Amino acid sequence: MEEDSRISLYEKCHILKWIPPWNNIKELPSLIVVDLSFISLTKILKKIHEITHPNWKNFNLSQLTIDLLVLIKPQFESERKWIRKGILKDQNIRQEIIEKIVQHSKTLGFEIKEHFPCPVLGLKGNEEEWLYLVTKVT
Repeated sequence: MEEDSRISLYEKCHILKWIPPWNNIKELPSLIVVDLSFISLTKILKKIHEITHPNWKNFNLSQLTIDLLVLIKPQFESERKWIRKGILKDQNIRQEIIEKIVQHSKTLGFEIKEHFPCPVLGLKGNEEEWLYLVTKVT
């Protein structure tokens, strides 16, 4: 994937400090994949919403959408008391966390297409969840 000119990778950068590189409508991404560690999605979903809604007054952006595939890592959303050796084992807590992220996404204006379990376990064996969002560029 790194060789594909259509793909831009932004690894090892802090999302809250990141400035998107697109300066015009032709550079807007059609898909953003978010795989973060050691930070809660509730903290960064607002930033993702901001960077997918540039304030360009000279363009009709109403028909543009951006798809987002966001990896929910419940172990980084959970209270420490539920984590043992880096693993969140309580399925009820896991489901509550996923629902919290889904609801937070809706509150920010993202359209929820679906969410589904990631077929690959996290490094320590955590069950993670993909969240498929769509946002209208405005």
